[in-house]
Amino acid sequence: MQILKRHRDIYFAQKGDVRPVSVILTTLAAHAYWNEEDIFDALTGIVKRMPQFIEQRNGKWWVQNPVDDGENFADRWNEFPERRISFLSWLNKVSVDCSNLSKAESVDEGVIMLDESLGKQTMDKVATELGVRRTSLSPAVISSQPLVPALGDARHAQPPQWPIVARCAVSVSKTVYRTKSGKRLWLLGDASVPRKVWIKFKAITDAPKPHKIEWQIVNTGAEAINAGQPRGEFEPSEETDPYVRWETTAYRGTHWVEAFVVNAAGICIARSGRVLVKVR
Repeated sequence: MQILKRHRDIYFAQKGDVRPVSVILTTLAAHAYWNEEDIFDALTGIVKRMPQFIEQRNGKWWVQNPVDDGENFADRWNEFPERRISFLSWLNKVSVDCSNLSKAESVDEGVIMLDESLGKQTMDKVATELGVRRTSLSPAVISSQPLVPALGDARHAQPPQWPIVARCAVSVSKTVYRTKSGKRLWLLGDASVPRKVWIKFKAITDAPKPHKIEWQIVNTGAEAINAGQPRGEFEPSEETDPYVRWETTAYRGTHWVEAFVVNAAGICIARSGRVLVKVR
């Protein structure tokens, strides 16, 4: 909520007469929050879903007080329609900022992108907390060209080396970190990531123990091939966690990771399927 309120305050700095009140933000955000663990995913989800909880009752716009059915926090919107329009325009600006941020080439660039919307002083503090430095004083430019090459030839990927009897399930989460020992940045979905960050892959399975997780990391695209790093072999989990594999993003392209659950008899009882990683 503090991020949204700060963004609102900057956006409406010169138009305080239509600035949405905090109680509307707090109420709609509470409805729109789906318990996402990652801040970025939570923010984008909240902004997308907030308008769904603006009602119309008897021709009037309505944001209900959750503890009093008869109180309408948006009552002034009916008297001053421009306030609702300004609120929706602001939400669209937050959505655009989130979209641009997901295309940043680096964490440093992402920090610079948000200077205008959250204030340079605020972003200086964020940069210090993340341990990044500003590499430019000018705003970052988003290219209109495709940022990530499509999935390339992967014939170098080794076939599974165990009999496969898929009677269990396994899924893989992927979380982005600045460094392996640094602060978590965001939970990665389908968006692309910049180079030179770390991704923590974690297998979640219902397979009975004992078992182990084997990982296949497959690079595709010209950069990885030219560097002699197509990979495609099978590798174990980290010594410190039998369900985790750390990888760094080094080569531009669409790559994949797959987790295999292998039981004590040497049989693969679950596989995750390809988990794509798009590096720009």
